[in-house]
Amino acid sequence: WGELFRGDIAIYTVMVMLGVVLFSLQILIIVTIMPTVVADIGGAPYYVWASMLYQVGAIVGAACIGPLWRAVGMRNGFLITSTVYALGTLGCALAPDMLVLNVARSVQGLAGGLITGGTMGVVSRLFHPSQRTRVLALYQGTWTICSLLGPFVGGGFADMGWWRGAFWATIPFAV
Repeated sequence: WGELFRGDIAIYTVMVMLGVVLFSLQILIIVTIMPTVVADIGGAPYYVWASMLYQVGAIVGAACIGPLWRAVGMRNGFLITSTVYALGTLGCALAPDMLVLNVARSVQGLAGGLITGGTMGVVSRLFHPSQRTRVLALYQGTWTICSLLGPFVGGGFADMGWWRGAFWATIPFAV
């Protein structure tokens, strides 16, 4: 286990974990803050769309990681993806209405899918076969922790009445 956090491979281990955090927290936080969002900007008929569009975007994004990497390379692919994710998250944080929030969630989901697909690509390309099981265990463990923390974090922002903070807090992870 220690070898995953030493030497050149350590940065990739951390990158895989951060990818999970980015993707999963936004799935789980949004469910908790949506009542606060609707109370602030309206759009109750489109309440569920914020989650659905994120997931649809994520499916499309994950399917597009191969062509993106072939076109621009792995490093540039991650730079583009994290920039798009940050822009989608910024759009969510600044959304004046539900339409803008849902469009921004689509962008955020697309980039989230690219991040998730990219992290799986990193695992298969850069980790030795004997390390992959442990990296995937860390991936799943990180997802589990986010499953517990996401609603808690979202609830904290909702309780403060600052649902936009749930998005602002994510931007540093994308950067």
